[in-house]
Amino acid sequence: MSKLTPFGKSVRERRIDKEVTQADVAKALGISVAFLSAIENGNKNVPGRIFNLLCHFFDLDVDECRDLRDLADLSKKEVRINMQGKKDAERKLLLSFARVFDNDKELDKETMNKLNTLLEQLKWDFA
Repeated sequence: MSKLTPFGKSVRERRIDKEVTQADVAKALGISVAFLSAIENGNKNVPGRIFNLLCHFFDLDVDECRDLRDLADLSKKEVRINMQGKKDAERKLLLSFARVFDNDKELDKETMNKLNTLLEQLKWDFA
């Protein structure tokens, strides 16, 4: 049995609290139980439409949805970024980040914390 991702654990806890099965949730979302299981186990990323349906199914408020989105993001094994239409400076920045994460070196904790703080501030500036 696969290990649940942070997102999968949260969805499972919500299912248990609501006393519904994986089959009940899958039916309500219009997806197969196998696909829901793959999402919970991190074998598939949760598509945006399915994520929104989950928030609605579990009657989550904005903050709960945001927290669940963070868990979904943390559970991803791979991230794809569409650079079509991006300016050269934006493309260069994205590629620089990709190179940092695609090598064997690790960022030191202080650098990572600074970058996370800056990016969190920017995220809300563009929201």
